[in-house]
Amino acid sequence: MADLCALDKSKALSALVWQVFPGPIRVLLDNQYVFQPFWDALNNPRSDGSTPGHWREAFDDARQRVHRALAQQDTERVLYEVFVRLYTLRNQLMHGGATWNSSVNRAQVRDGRALLARLLPVMLGVMMDGPERFEGRPFYPVVKP
Repeated sequence: MADLCALDKSKALSALVWQVFPGPIRVLLDNQYVFQPFWDALNNPRSDGSTPGHWREAFDDARQRVHRALAQQDTERVLYEVFVRLYTLRNQLMHGGATWNSSVNRAQVRDGRALLARLLPVMLGVMMDGPERFEGRPFYPVVKP
């Protein structure tokens, strides 16, 4: 994220975060249902059947971190947190919980789709404008059978 934000000379990523999507980003980052430790606690209950509450402390810490980043207009930190939450949402879509034509998590799915539809082309454009910063051995190279 740091390289992308540093290479974004036109500040298009910042414009998307602060001018186009500030509301949906705040809602996403304040949502416990796209916070992975919530699901980790839910899926690993205590022997008495109760859910461990440590995720709440982690959520409160993350919210404070996010609110500081929002107050400082730290685009890099905000985008990092957005993509961490979107990855949890992706897991819900791929592994159950938020499925096609469901009424569950619709706002997160709608906002996540809108964010990605605008962010990804900008990110790819930044990467294509500075390819030397993104060189390296591919982790998933083409493998011929």
